[in-house]
Amino acid sequence: MKLSKRQLRVGSLVQQELAEVLLREMDWAHAGTLLTVTNVRVSPDLAIARCSVSLFGGKTDELFAQLEAATPEIRLRLGRRMGKNMRIIPQLLWQRDDSLDASDRIDALLQSVRAGQEP
Repeated sequence: MKLSKRQLRVGSLVQQELAEVLLREMDWAHAGTLLTVTNVRVSPDLAIARCSVSLFGGKTDELFAQLEAATPEIRLRLGRRMGKNMRIIPQLLWQRDDSLDASDRIDALLQSVRAGQEP
């Protein structure tokens, strides 16, 4: 399904503001763990935002659970930042972005194939 220009603009704005909220306003000081908002897709009615996040290092399962538990507080802070630009602040749904892990696995497989073919 093709996204409208408005969905793309709102998704980009939510991604930018969400990254700022998580970085500056929330306490995510977990040693050795990096949280990145990689993509935000907004529903056609702009009521739901599906947020893809990448988690690196540390206890990623624990951090993802904390992120889900903090969703109401994150949405509130997002609303304070975006209140003048949007009438309704979208509901936040989280999903893990494992694309970097998948690319690492593919790279490792390709290297093992190359090593096996060399004399």
